[in-house]
Amino acid sequence: MSAQLVLKGGPDAGRTYKLAPGVTNVGRGPNAQIRISDPSLLGTITIETTGGVVRVRHDLPHQIYLNRQSFPPGETRTWFHGHELQPTADTVMVMQLGSDGSDKAKDPKTVQWIFTAGIGLCALIFLAMPADGSGTEEPKSNEKPELVQAGLTQLATARPSDTTAAALPKLFASARASELRKRRAEAFDAYARFRDTLVLCESRPRKAADMFSAQEEAALKAAKRLINARLIALSPGNSEY
Repeated sequence: MSAQLVLKGGPDAGRTYKLAPGVTNVGRGPNAQIRISDPSLLGTITIETTGGVVRVRHDLPHQIYLNRQSFPPGETRTWFHGHELQPTADTVMVMQLGSDGSDKAKDPKTVQWIFTAGIGLCALIFLAMPADGSGTEEPKSNEKPELVQAGLTQLATARPSDTTAAALPKLFASARASELRKRRAEAFDAYARFRDTLVLCESRPRKAADMFSAQEEAALKAAKRLINARLIALSPGNSEY
């Protein structure tokens, strides 16, 4: 999956930069791979692109905004497709994600996650499909929705007191059901709600004992890759459907 940084506002408005995998520094200093001429930008913004997921670290000496939400200094957050980062009063940056044809399907895990709750949620998707078989063509994606659903279900089952984690499987199942029934606008809104909840789940402060395990991190990353792909496919003007 390719990633591009589009400058929407400020003295560099109109410029577009393709982000290479790995770390990219954005700023005015000599060590920045992407140089910004806005004199109000006094520090560095670090962008890390890994496996189709974009993360941004705020290293500026003042507060900025990501997707119109406060982004405190020192934090790292996921930067989703179409979200705006505003580091100064004038400069606005937009993340654009798209398929570059180089992504390869992942090999299935040797051990699959099977939970009763997951089976029930998957059944919801199949029940929502039209009885005549229309609209059952699976949209193209590098991530398997059923594995993403299983991973989210395991996460929710392991963290019953975490309201955001507990909501993820249901929100994902609802969005998938709307998409399979070809309710494009409804599916886009449902995926957006799922995305926002996922961001809250990932960014909320946690004690050391409550940090995500490697398996849970993998499940969240798979969900983010899939949600980015579906939001792009369902965006107005996209001809995939």
